[in-house]
Amino acid sequence: QGPAVVLPAGEPQILIMHTHASEAFTPAGRDLYPASDTCRTEDTNYNIVHVGDVLANTLASAGLQVLHDRTIYDYPSYTGSYNRSGAAVQEYLNQYPSLRIVIDLHRDALCSDSVVYKTVAELPDAACSQVMLLVGTNASGLYHPYWEENLRLAVYLQDAVNAAHPTLMRPITLVNERYNQHLTRGSLIIEVGSSGNTLQEAIRAVRLFGESAARLMRMRGIGALPVCEDDGTLAGMLTDRDIVVRCVSSGDDPGAVTVRSIMSRDPVMVEAGADIRRAMETMRAAQVRRLPV
Repeated sequence: QGPAVVLPAGEPQILIMHTHASEAFTPAGRDLYPASDTCRTEDTNYNIVHVGDVLANTLASAGLQVLHDRTIYDYPSYTGSYNRSGAAVQEYLNQYPSLRIVIDLHRDALCSDSVVYKTVAELPDAACSQVMLLVGTNASGLYHPYWEENLRLAVYLQDAVNAAHPTLMRPITLVNERYNQHLTRGSLIIEVGSSGNTLQEAIRAVRLFGESAARLMRMRGIGALPVCEDDGTLAGMLTDRDIVVRCVSSGDDPGAVTVRSIMSRDPVMVEAGADIRRAMETMRAAQVRRLPV
């Protein structure tokens, strides 16, 4: 099953924010900043907020409706930053009920006592960091009913980006903590690079991620289409997951692939006169979210 997220047209769809906005990168070239701590700065020209600006612009350029919260929640006090950012996300959801995806954008920290590591995507033209999706679960015992839906969204995006850039993504990480991801059915933490990467490496990575992810996110407006024979008989259903799994992820040219070759065949149906309970039971038994009538 693909993610349940459907993006409403013409309204804010995606929120980008930063619980640890002061996270910065290894200074290099002209990207030098006054540090408030090791690889941290409140200057949003050089910290993860700048990377968020790039992601927001990339998604918006693809036609998505994006809000970017540039507030610094982890300075001067790191303690309580998730409480503060979670309250802010809830306020956004109250003000913009159309929001479906919440991205908490971070920079990872990969280091030992004496060594700082960087992530590297193998690209031919320029140095580039990697990107990691992090999904919280309900293993801590805290209320978190949507974690599996968040995971489906992560897998959906991971597959799409991997098809375009096979070395860009690190494996998806599952953790016990929920990290405010219980607030929506489309919440993710995205870690761009690490403290050993430069700002420019992170910018290249998030731009490539955003370009690939945006193509998939745009399809979240319509999740499925019925496919009919010439006489109007229902032949199958074409879902966004069919496109991703059977076309995009395999690197096939969408212009050379027919709908019939990748559609889901023999879909379950329900009569227009059936009651909603029967429709729900049919969907539950078939484990589908969309039911042709």
